[in-house]
Amino acid sequence: MWHGYVLVKRKVQGPQFTPAARLAVRATMRELALLHRRQPAERFQVRESLDGEAVIYELTCNASFLTPGRAIGAVARRLGISATVLAAGIDYVIFAEGGTWAESAAACRAYLAEHTADWEAAE
Repeated sequence: MWHGYVLVKRKVQGPQFTPAARLAVRATMRELALLHRRQPAERFQVRESLDGEAVIYELTCNASFLTPGRAIGAVARRLGISATVLAAGIDYVIFAEGGTWAESAAACRAYLAEHTADWEAAE
């Protein structure tokens, strides 16, 4: 069982993430997660970038479900496109893969700190 953070981000040349595609990606990631977790901190959570081209998912799941091949394949099937095309068009990052939740959270926070303009509205 693994609990942590995953980033799915469209590359410039990647397939367009229409609202329907975003919902399909979210639904697929949700299916990979174990949704029966009782602790709120272990439940499936989503954070979308300001432009909607990247999403961070917090989830608890069987670690084998998150491998790039399995997750990208599941998303590609849902979108009706080739897994090869999707893999070439997105960044799929497992923060602190194989690490603890705290390590994954720290890696995710470091990423967000480096990319603040993409995730936080200017005040």
